[in-house]
Amino acid sequence: MNHQLILPARKFEKGPIKRLMVSLSKGINLNRESEAQKAFKLAVYLFAVGEVAPARDLVSSFAFDIPYSEKSGVWAIKKEALAFLAFMATQHQQADLARKPVDEIFVSNPNIDIDDTDWVFEQAIDQIEYYKPREAWNPSLLHDLTLNEKITGHFSTIAELAFPFVCATLLPTKNEELASALEKIITAELGWLRLELQND
Repeated sequence: MNHQLILPARKFEKGPIKRLMVSLSKGINLNRESEAQKAFKLAVYLFAVGEVAPARDLVSSFAFDIPYSEKSGVWAIKKEALAFLAFMATQHQQADLARKPVDEIFVSNPNIDIDDTDWVFEQAIDQIEYYKPREAWNPSLLHDLTLNEKITGHFSTIAELAFPFVCATLLPTKNEELASALEKIITAELGWLRLELQND
């Protein structure tokens, strides 16, 4: 049985948002990584174009309910989606709302410890070091990428960095300098994503 999602009431005329809305209209199987990924993508796209409440409602309607399993990669989507939910809350100065999804990430996975996030920060530092802002991309590379590749690339960066951002922002082991660097990248990527979605 498909898990029903809270989708935006507003209709979108074109592009990835419309296609995802149609695809997700019958709900998703919470045990399927590809389906959960579609729902998460839609939430990020909605937030990027300014549909904040629909993005928040969509994530809340499925991410908390994804079960943990060592045999499936779907929990990784749960982690990224809940981290993005927490990120959205921090952007609107709602730290109290941000804490619930972060707690769920750690409670739902017996293999990670909320008091041991050094590994998260180490990975984030590496990602920041190798991150190349779009304005620094080679023009020929930018020209050769399809619109879908650009959109997917910006989404992937946002998805990967949301978890270390909320760890650096909200946990006892927080790191304000790292959080600030991650926030700048995520904000920039959301801006580029917004632009590409408007161009579609």
